[in-house]
Amino acid sequence: MNSLSVNFGNSDPAPFQEQNCDIEFAAKVNGHAEIYDFDAARYGQDNAAEIALMKKIAELIPECIVRRSKERPLLSPDSYNDLSAALKEALADAGVTAFVVVKSIKIVPEQKEEYMRRYKDALVENLFPQVKTDRLEDEPHGPLIEFRYNRTTHGMMMGSGSYSGESLSWNRDGAVTLSVSSNGGGQQLRAEYIVDPEIAEKMRAFVADKHLAALAKREIPTPMAYDNFTSSSFSMTFDDSSIGGSSYNDVNINCGPAGMTFRSIEAGIREILEECKERGQLTIHEEKATDNGAPGMFGELFKTMASGGGTDS
Repeated sequence: MNSLSVNFGNSDPAPFQEQNCDIEFAAKVNGHAEIYDFDAARYGQDNAAEIALMKKIAELIPECIVRRSKERPLLSPDSYNDLSAALKEALADAGVTAFVVVKSIKIVPEQKEEYMRRYKDALVENLFPQVKTDRLEDEPHGPLIEFRYNRTTHGMMMGSGSYSGESLSWNRDGAVTLSVSSNGGGQQLRAEYIVDPEIAEKMRAFVADKHLAALAKREIPTPMAYDNFTSSSFSMTFDDSSIGGSSYNDVNINCGPAGMTFRSIEAGIREILEECKERGQLTIHEEKATDNGAPGMFGELFKTMASGGGTDS
């Protein structure tokens, strides 16, 4: 018997529910099957067999979606493998030997926004597991004297390349200051705050608790992005003179696309910096238009970034 190659899909969306969710969603599935053996008396031959087998797979899709693992969202990459295996097993029960590949799973358009709102974090975690730091050993350093968090947007469109950054500094006179700057979208912003030392100390504690100096020595793979994205990085300066080192020892971490691999660390950093601004004393605020870029949409974007809103949530 010659093998058959069929493309399959369900024309009627298949209902399903995710674990611990009371909303019923619906999805369409498409894929390809290489069929090596089947009951000709049941499914016919040649074109008749192709039509009958395509119909059979379409009928099996809803029950296979229900049978798949509920530990991860339906749109996660592993769910494609789970659903392919479930369809292969269901076909075997129906007297068909086949190799099955699910190529696309699409939530119906009217439910896609709600689905992504609920499961965005889980899907990102499945695609880009965030870095873990709990087992890293501390690196010997003196006190943290400056912490910088920077974000750079990249895009082909004129005026879309921009920068924003925040720098928390412990000065020799005992004062702690936070400098905020952004440049992009036809706007240039600069602000400076005097920060409560007790709040600033949270950043030192965060750096120590997350072993960020040790993390900087690790090679962490990050997602590739080529256009219209925001990359992030943070830098730490330690005064290591008390342990026989430099009084300005810089340690840098490039995070790749913002809010991805290092997203929980970035969230923690942003939370502390935002508290520094909210409870700090604003001493400098300068804003001016520049002659590069389009001020409208991008100006508003970078105002948001300068105020700590970010673009990766």
